[in-house]
Amino acid sequence: MDLYLILGLNLSELIGLSLGLIGGGGSNITVPVLVYVLGVEAHEAVGMSLAVVRGTSLVGSFAGTL
Repeated sequence: MDLYLILGLNLSELIGLSLGLIGGGGSNITVPVLVYVLGVEAHEAVGMSLAVVRGTSLVGSFAGTL
């Protein structure tokens, strides 16, 4: 497995943890990880980060109702 992919996955876990603990600001962390670690183009990383934060928020909102 590629070292950058492993690093990106580990940083993604930390992003999810920070979103769960403090709520917002996940895209501020997600975009640099996507661009600098995983090599995604900046324009695409913005849209991808919105999808990641949206997914995390949806899961968190459903988990909060249990």
